[in-house]
Amino acid sequence: MPESFTLVACIVISALLLTLILVLAFRHLRACQKLRRQGHYDALLHLFINASRDIIYLKDENLCYLFVNTAFEKAFNVKEEKIIGKDGFMLGDRTLAERWRDRDLQTLQADEELVTDIDRAGAIYEVTNFPVPLSSGKTGVGAIIRNVTLLRQAEVRQRSDMLHNEILLKLFSLPFNNINDQLDFVLQQIIAIIGCRYGCIYRYNQKEGILTHVSCAEHSRGTVLFEGQQKKYRLNQAGLLASAISQATPIIINDMAQYASISASRYLPQGFPMPSRLLVIPVIIDNQVLAVLALGDKSTGFNADDVHEITLLTGGVWQAIKRKTAETQLTIERNRYRQTLTAIEDGVILIDSVGKVQELNPAAEKLIGWSHEEARGRHYSEIFYVDDEDKIKNIDDPVDQVIRTGQARNFDSVPFILRNNSKRFLESSIAPIPGDAGRLSGFVIVFRDVTRRQIRQQHIEFLSFHDSLTELYNRRFFEEELERLDTKRNWPIAIIMCDINGLKLTNDVFGHAAGDELLKGFAAVLNKVCRSDDILARWGGDEFVLLLPNTTCAEAETIISRIKNAYANRQFTAMRGSASLGAACKMTDEDGDIKQVLALAEERMYLNKAVEGDSVQQDIVGTIVNRLHGAGIREREHAETV
Repeated sequence: MPESFTLVACIVISALLLTLILVLAFRHLRACQKLRRQGHYDALLHLFINASRDIIYLKDENLCYLFVNTAFEKAFNVKEEKIIGKDGFMLGDRTLAERWRDRDLQTLQADEELVTDIDRAGAIYEVTNFPVPLSSGKTGVGAIIRNVTLLRQAEVRQRSDMLHNEILLKLFSLPFNNINDQLDFVLQQIIAIIGCRYGCIYRYNQKEGILTHVSCAEHSRGTVLFEGQQKKYRLNQAGLLASAISQATPIIINDMAQYASISASRYLPQGFPMPSRLLVIPVIIDNQVLAVLALGDKSTGFNADDVHEITLLTGGVWQAIKRKTAETQLTIERNRYRQTLTAIEDGVILIDSVGKVQELNPAAEKLIGWSHEEARGRHYSEIFYVDDEDKIKNIDDPVDQVIRTGQARNFDSVPFILRNNSKRFLESSIAPIPGDAGRLSGFVIVFRDVTRRQIRQQHIEFLSFHDSLTELYNRRFFEEELERLDTKRNWPIAIIMCDINGLKLTNDVFGHAAGDELLKGFAAVLNKVCRSDDILARWGGDEFVLLLPNTTCAEAETIISRIKNAYANRQFTAMRGSASLGAACKMTDEDGDIKQVLALAEERMYLNKAVEGDSVQQDIVGTIVNRLHGAGIREREHAETV
């Protein structure tokens, strides 16, 4: 029994020992893996830091190096193993080492990040120092040193551009009286930017070869303007200024001792001392020298950066001045143009290249019935358009013609429909407005209302072919149409001659107004009975003539009957209508000349008048007497006597 217990105890103890060994082995394995990973991470970190172009180092609490990267080694030409455990003085540059030590100490004392810029060998470096907890419990210092030369230069350019833009903005916003005030303002800005003691600005007339002293500014004395008493120099009297102009290049002199024999009055205004340093810059715009700046006594000496800064600024300023001058002149011209548009009596409309209204003057507003605000932005056809109801003339839109062809045109008396559907005849001139690169920027329409003239012209034309009383064609027109229509396609062609009965008697008894009533009434009957293409004319006095194409003699007789009946059914002041008519026809060419047919129709009319004469005369007289029955005794006696 004891032996069995002992065996079990041994087995248990062995199992526990084996478990303990396995646990320890596993922990050791994990520790080894962790160390390997840590070593791998350290290697990766070391590789990453060494791949950086920035200079990186780590120092302990005594400011001795614990680590430097490859960029550090290259920058200071030293291997890592030779500098580890040593301070920065072993690099050889004591001044640099002291500056770095001071920043490292400031970082440790402040226990916060410190960022500064340093200049070294013409380059700018940004140094970032930061505290680093060490495994010993102490605090070391790390640093990243980055070359920011290009970045700082870009920042300088950006600040310079912002400053230039600010100056240009002020040039446009401040109330300068003239260009000399603007140049004086620019001179003050340049003196402030460059940091010199004083400066002068001169305008140069290349054609006359004369420099004009515009203004001078001194840091301590302010500005002196030479308005009204500007000193002028001929080019051969201008010394160094002339040299800068003739060579079209800046002149930098940082030691004026060599020019001590030259009078300062040649290039500086009277009263200014001889400068120790001088910068002369010609302002060149479009290959022409327009001005010259002379700057004196900069404490650090003038350099190419100053030339570049001033050249950029003056170039932009001069362009801005030219632009503002041009805008001012444009404003003046625009005001003159608007005053002209307002003053002229003709309507003027400006449209863009696609026909949208941009502007119209008061005369146009009054004529077309649209205000400038209402019309602006609308297509011109919305505010006025051609009246195309006259299908015979087929009038094209004159504005559209010019837009399509790009050629200026004049149009005489074109009917347009305006606002509220009012119709007016307009005489217009339409021309393209040239734009940039040979393109058209729009069109100008100048027009006047010629409606009254057109109506008078139409009335004159109407009267030249019509009888003013009856509005039928006159004898002249009838004779022209008689010759024109005498063709085979119009045969048979009939002519009816008409004579109003009792016209003279009516005129004598009732006056010419009553006689005119008979004539106009007969014209109305003819218009009603005859066809639209028949030629109806007043032949003269109480006679009318009808020319009826494609009408036989039988059809002509029917028309005569209808005319007589219709006229007899009309009651006038004096009597009922009465007329004598005669007709003749031309069937073929054998019927002779058309004038012979006219003569035959007239002969038959007179024959019918003679046959009907007595009875018609008695009827007329009876009718007249009856009409006067209710009149006074004196009027009846007068009518019976007549």
